[in-house]
Amino acid sequence: MIIANTAEGKTQRFDLTDDHQLEELTELIHLGHVTALSILHRGVQHSLPLPKRFGNRRPAYGVEVLRNGTRMPDGSQDAVGERVYCQVGDIRVSLSSTFTGALVRCDVVRMGRQQFDPRRRS
Repeated sequence: MIIANTAEGKTQRFDLTDDHQLEELTELIHLGHVTALSILHRGVQHSLPLPKRFGNRRPAYGVEVLRNGTRMPDGSQDAVGERVYCQVGDIRVSLSSTFTGALVRCDVVRMGRQQFDPRRRS
């Protein structure tokens, strides 16, 4: 379960295994309304708030559904977890959890500058 906090003070919950809710959350992120993303895992909320003190750099939030490598007969893949991330400048922080695991993983990676801004559409 993903929880999104918005600039208007609203909190919304999303199930990423539902394609409609995934599209709705992605659209909310692209519009730039999200101020924090959280993973609700086994009753504990792990938050990724809007980073401060990065100057004029704008954060880019994103979400991903983690899938296993085996395909089902209908061509789909089973969802095994979820990931939320925020990239500002060349730093990316991500929170990952699996549906069966007991922990939430936090990664901080220096990736280089992001060239594509998912909020801008051509």
